[in-house]
Amino acid sequence: MSFKEENDALIKSYLDRTFFRGFKDPTNDRYMNYNNMEIILNYKCNLACEYCYVNRFGDELYPEEYQDDELILKNLGILLDWVKKNNYDPKIEVFSGELFSQELGFKAVNIILDKLKGNKSSIVIPTNFTFLLSDELTRRVEELLIKGRKQGMNVFLSASFDGKYCEGNRPFAGTVTGHKTSPGRVWT
Repeated sequence: MSFKEENDALIKSYLDRTFFRGFKDPTNDRYMNYNNMEIILNYKCNLACEYCYVNRFGDELYPEEYQDDELILKNLGILLDWVKKNNYDPKIEVFSGELFSQELGFKAVNIILDKLKGNKSSIVIPTNFTFLLSDELTRRVEELLIKGRKQGMNVFLSASFDGKYCEGNRPFAGTVTGHKTSPGRVWT
């Protein structure tokens, strides 16, 4: 056996005993540190928070030409096919700047629900809840929650509400369905 083959076997053994073991049995406390899968789609956000590193330096860190929605969705599909093929059932956390301020977010959550239908997985989505400013976006988010529930997958929305002292640091980066906001990138 070559050195590379030995290393590959060692890494596979480690992953099978830790991360992937947690994916197979996410309710086993012994593997609770290894049962989450974070999926980061992109860093696009509809807010221009002054304290946000991505807001200030995102164009240099994540150039627009590398944020191809079709490629992101294709790679997500490949990842989820691998999860299904291996009978994994990780808890999924979907990160993005603001998932529900872009069409990519809705498509990604639908792909997760469709590809993992029948799994016991749960999906956690951090959000700034600005979708509530739009009846249409609120309806679409509610439809995702209902779809997940019907398929036996809980979809959780997660937010931090920091109170009135932080709101001044969180201006909108464009317009939101008729609401006047600060100049900057437009919510798509």
